[in-house]
Amino acid sequence: MSQKEDHVSITFDFIWIPPNLGGHRGDPYEGMRTEIRWQRYISEFLKDARGIQWEEFKYNPVDGLGRAKARFTSSNPLPTEWL
Repeated sequence: MSQKEDHVSITFDFIWIPPNLGGHRGDPYEGMRTEIRWQRYISEFLKDARGIQWEEFKYNPVDGLGRAKARFTSSNPLPTEWL
């Protein structure tokens, strides 16, 4: 994770779910906004979702796997134990 103007950035691996299994009809794109959560802290997520904006990514449409860098859209700090 890194800082950028009070907004934390995060790099993560993802699986893009195809539309025939209930996923999005389009591919991921730079500037896309999504929400992120930690399964370990599900009760906190239910109270307060964390929005991110994708800045860059690599994605293989054949297997749906990718790696992305995004920044949190809020400067609201994350709990230290989440990092």
